[in-house]
Amino acid sequence: FKLVDSVYKADQTNLDEEDRIILQWTWSQFATSGLNIPAGAQRDEFTANNARIDELFDYWTGNQSEPAYVYFAAEELEGVPATILSELDKDSSGKYQLDASNIDDILAISNNAVNETTRYTMFIAADNTAPGNVYVLEEMTQLRFQVAQALGYASWAEYVLARAPAAVAGTPAAVTDFLEQIGTAAAPLAAGEQARLSAYKSNDTNVISPIGEKDVVYRWDTLFYSQIWKETEYQIDDEAVSAYLPFNVTYAGILKIYEEIYGLTIQRIEGADLDEFSPTGKGSDLLWHPDVMLFAVWDSQDFISKHPDPEYGFRGFILVDPFFRKGKSTGSTYISTLSPSYLKADGCRNYPVFGIVYNFVQSEDEVKPSLLRYRDLNNAFHELGHSMAGLTSINKYEKTNGLDGSPTDYVEFPSQMMGENFIKVPEVLKSISTHWSSFSPQAAAAWQAEQNSTTAALPPVTLPDDLIEGLIKSTSLFPRTRPSGQDVEGRVARFSYDQAIYNQTSLDAVKAIDQGSLYETLIKRYSGVPDPSDIGQPADWGHGETSIYQYGADNYAAQYYSYLFCQIFAEDVFYTKFAADPLNPDIGYDYRLRVLQPGASTNLTQLLTNYLGREPNQNGYYQFIGLGPALGN
Repeated sequence: FKLVDSVYKADQTNLDEEDRIILQWTWSQFATSGLNIPAGAQRDEFTANNARIDELFDYWTGNQSEPAYVYFAAEELEGVPATILSELDKDSSGKYQLDASNIDDILAISNNAVNETTRYTMFIAADNTAPGNVYVLEEMTQLRFQVAQALGYASWAEYVLARAPAAVAGTPAAVTDFLEQIGTAAAPLAAGEQARLSAYKSNDTNVISPIGEKDVVYRWDTLFYSQIWKETEYQIDDEAVSAYLPFNVTYAGILKIYEEIYGLTIQRIEGADLDEFSPTGKGSDLLWHPDVMLFAVWDSQDFISKHPDPEYGFRGFILVDPFFRKGKSTGSTYISTLSPSYLKADGCRNYPVFGIVYNFVQSEDEVKPSLLRYRDLNNAFHELGHSMAGLTSINKYEKTNGLDGSPTDYVEFPSQMMGENFIKVPEVLKSISTHWSSFSPQAAAAWQAEQNSTTAALPPVTLPDDLIEGLIKSTSLFPRTRPSGQDVEGRVARFSYDQAIYNQTSLDAVKAIDQGSLYETLIKRYSGVPDPSDIGQPADWGHGETSIYQYGADNYAAQYYSYLFCQIFAEDVFYTKFAADPLNPDIGYDYRLRVLQPGASTNLTQLLTNYLGREPNQNGYYQFIGLGPALGN
């Protein structure tokens, strides 16, 4: 540390910007590990606290992986599609088993169950998963405060925003102001949506086993009446849409979109080619499961011809693990860097390898393929967006790569720009869709059997224009399966909670927080949606915070706001540069060269300012959520 510290404090004028950034990062790694704390009891306590935080995080994720089973009789599940019910296990009494910690099971009930008591039961169960994490989070927040204090910071939030790579937002005060600004802007939208949903419930003559007031939509009602809203206003049948999204065709189509926009060639390595590629001669040795797919990524000839440079050519590999299976984290999708990108000592590049893990539902039917849901498209685009940011970044060091070196409140932006927006481009939806009944005569017969008619007319081969139009309109209103204002307010509430528990400036203040009550109170305050406390339940009726991975994770604790902060950049870039002609390769190439290629090797705010021709603003985001650009600054 003394050597690094002396270099860090020396004259840096002869270093280029990327070298200065990596020097700052290297010094920070030493300093934040406690080496700038005097040796002795104080450093020992600091080290012990960090070790305990690591241990607690293992408990945190372990508790979240524990199933939380709830059981319902068939008559309690009216409205839940038969295709979903057929996949569920049953207990010895014949009741269906669902897991309240699994987002797919939660949505199966929340979106579809006509019985309000069923929806309420699932909601309460889902908001009370991982009960052991109540105590884990309490201890974690106290220890993190002590770690930050030992390093000279007022709070954990102040510390993590300052450590390298420093957050783009700057300070906790700036984060709080940002969240309040977005929350205030979206509040009228959320209120209007709540009134609209309540009207749907008030007019619903099919309510079974009601709870609470007839004309009030509670938190366990929101998704159900949002679904009715979508079906009523836009005639969107989720099952019918899913039939156009067979995984093999749709995922290949998404890869093709990335090829066209970013100037890439993406080739799957399989069969004899995979065997030949493997050092052992067995391709299966390169994959951790037979479902995993290996892709090699190259710069396209068109891109190279327009931008000749010795760096262009081979880019790296992507491994994709698409389907849920026992032993995988339920419902989660993520990307991991299996081998980083950097220049080796001999000047040659270490090409990156990225692993993407999804949890799409896999079909066990020999004729009917695995189908994606429309909301799965966001995940598919998103994780690939992360990998493309890493593959197209040309950097000297691992920690200046666009994926591995960007601050938390910047790293999500390239993937959000693709995932949130390109699923609403008509040409994209047309190109990635094919109805599975068109695959073979057997598939056609199987689809007709599902319709209970051997003479049923087969649907169009690709998504029809009217369905695409309805999807786009409904997705603009329901960006994450619920109305946009309520979605935004819910996110602001969760991110504000993160700041509240990690930006306290005294240990007594940290200990004084009733974390479960605060979480549910903030959700209600921002969303305006009544909850169990409005039907007589005590204030501590739930602890939804215990199921949220980010509150316990070192790189997201006090930085959970980053998802929303990054989306401001994502929508600014999309609406400024891409919206008018989203599949134009010249626009995509320019974005790749000026935004993705530098990675984290420069000042990121200045990089975006140069690219946009002005400082980033919120206009695009307001347009995205339906407020229009006029509210932006």
